[in-house]
Amino acid sequence: MVANPEICRANGKKSRGPVTQKGKSIASQNSTRHGLLSVNPPLVMGEDLEIFQGFVQSLIDEYQPTTATEKLLVQQVAMGWLKLNRLWQAEAAIANLSILRAEMNFKFPDALQSLIDLGSDRSGGTELKSLQAQIREEEKKSLALPQDTDKLARYERHISRGLNQALEHLATIRQQRQNQDSMGSYGYKTVQLVK
Repeated sequence: MVANPEICRANGKKSRGPVTQKGKSIASQNSTRHGLLSVNPPLVMGEDLEIFQGFVQSLIDEYQPTTATEKLLVQQVAMGWLKLNRLWQAEAAIANLSILRAEMNFKFPDALQSLIDLGSDRSGGTELKSLQAQIREEEKKSLALPQDTDKLARYERHISRGLNQALEHLATIRQQRQNQDSMGSYGYKTVQLVK
């Protein structure tokens, strides 16, 4: 059932805004249009906040965004870089996982039987447990992405395209700003006349 716009407006006029402190703090952010990465960057476990913030700061230093559009584009570049980094780490984890599984299958063709046969020989058991621990670690890293390399390549192309478009747009805006700075208000270079 679709609500009647007139009734919605009438109900909206009755509202006196948030009452609780939590509601007021949420409502105070209603006009925020940018700054997401500076307040709460979307990092996953294992990603270093300082490295990401350093990269964002280097982008800010390089492009010196002044408008909301420029700030948004810098954020898009930072997120594109972060997503590409995640993708590359996941691809490496998938490859490492394949290598570790092959190594385990080669060294321990029947891993469960190998553990039983090793009995008191702790060196072989330790090696198998170490391989299994490495496999679990790589499985965690690659869990979020599909194991299909074609799909991963499509993801990479998509992310790279968006990143390149944001970089090109930033470069265009930067060039326009430099041109405006070097020209007067009428589009001509200002020249000081000597008397």
